[in-house]
Amino acid sequence: MIRAEKGEAPIPHRGGDTLTVVTEKGLTTLTIDTHKPKTINGYRRLWEKLVKPTGGNCKPRNVQADSVRSWFATMTGEAGKPLSLSRRKQALQVLAMILDEAQRQGLILRNPARTDALGKVKTPTVQASTDHRYLSAFELRSLAACAGDHGDLVFFLGTTGLRFGEATALAVADLDVPNRTLTVSKSVSEVDGRRLITAPKNGKTRTLVLPQATLSRISHLVEDRDAGDLLFTTSTGSPILHGNFYNRVWRPAVTAAGLAPLRIHDLRHTAASLAVASGANVKAVQAMLGHA
Repeated sequence: MIRAEKGEAPIPHRGGDTLTVVTEKGLTTLTIDTHKPKTINGYRRLWEKLVKPTGGNCKPRNVQADSVRSWFATMTGEAGKPLSLSRRKQALQVLAMILDEAQRQGLILRNPARTDALGKVKTPTVQASTDHRYLSAFELRSLAACAGDHGDLVFFLGTTGLRFGEATALAVADLDVPNRTLTVSKSVSEVDGRRLITAPKNGKTRTLVLPQATLSRISHLVEDRDAGDLLFTTSTGSPILHGNFYNRVWRPAVTAAGLAPLRIHDLRHTAASLAVASGANVKAVQAMLGHA
């Protein structure tokens, strides 16, 4: 990424900043008002591990489109092993964001990591996966039974469609048992093992009317507990961390239930499928899932 491309630097005397300098300026403008802490941390990791080692000392005006494409095609990880297409695409996106910032600062005329004015250079894209898994009601109950102490959480996720971070951020006060409602106003992002409370993904609070089966399953969680206590916790009363849950509970439960490999996120698809099967309309399902 070090050969100059003619016409990229409109103001030569302002071209002294390296990509490292531009990146630090750009990342400091990202706040939790516009980005999740986990997302910002992900950008920093991609920058430090994949972009900076190759291009950190380059000046934006010296980054050429064909060099970016070459870097993308041959990118390797820290151990020198080829990276997956999706991981390389993530790193490329970070570089493109950095060069967007350089363009905003007037250091370059166009971004060589994106399509140029002539349509000559195209940023590689990754085909989004459309494979969704949907559990039947019987499979969901079997999976919950195999999840031990966390069976309530598994059943809850599979019937409400909440994101894992939304569910593990719920407090006792969020569940209104007499009215069968649940208020979703926050979510948990995990950054370097730390739990950070943020707004839900779309930034809006929503209220769900719980299915009777779900309410019956979790209503005991509010008994003799303070309003501020977490609704779902480990057996010792600690917050549930995604990585620990996935490795210690989720994967063993999926295997024990005799199911093919499954993502926790597939419980959102399961909840939507079960809701539609029970007669819910599309708008109701959208509201339940927190989609715009």
